[in-house]
Amino acid sequence: MLRTLVGSPTFWVTTLCLYVSIGFSVTGVALGLGTFTYPGPGFVPLVFGGLLAVCSILACVLEGRDEKSFPFGTAARKVIVITAVIVLYPLALNWLGAVASMLGVVWGTGWLLGLSGRRAMVLAAVSTVIAYVLFVIILEVPLPRGFVRL
Repeated sequence: MLRTLVGSPTFWVTTLCLYVSIGFSVTGVALGLGTFTYPGPGFVPLVFGGLLAVCSILACVLEGRDEKSFPFGTAARKVIVITAVIVLYPLALNWLGAVASMLGVVWGTGWLLGLSGRRAMVLAAVSTVIAYVLFVIILEVPLPRGFVRL
C-alpha cells in the first residue's frame, strides 16, 4: 500500500501542502508568537500551518486510495481547497474588505467541499454576521474595508 501511495497524485499534493504548512509555521515563529492572552503576529500563521499539516497528513494516510473522484482524490481536494483559502484570503481581504471576503471565502469553501449553493450562502451569511458583531460591535475592532470599499 505504501508503494502505491507514494506514486499517487494524492501523495504529491498532500506533500506540497505539508511544505506550505511548514512555511506558514516557520514564518509564524519568525514573526513572534506572543502569549495566549496577547498573541503576536505569528500566532495565527503557526496555528493554521499546524492545522494544514495535520489535514495533509490525515488526507494522505486515511484517504490516499481514493483516486476515482477528482483527479487527486477527495481528501486531496479538501486539502487543496483549504490551502487555497489560506493563501488567497489575505489577498481578498486587502482588496475587497472583510465583509465581502468572508462572504466569498466561506461560501466558496462550503460549496467546493460539498454543500449546496444555498446552504453555503446561509453558512457564509451567518458566519459573517457573527464575525461582524463579535469584532466590530462587541470588541470594537475595525475590520479592513479594502481597496474596493465594499
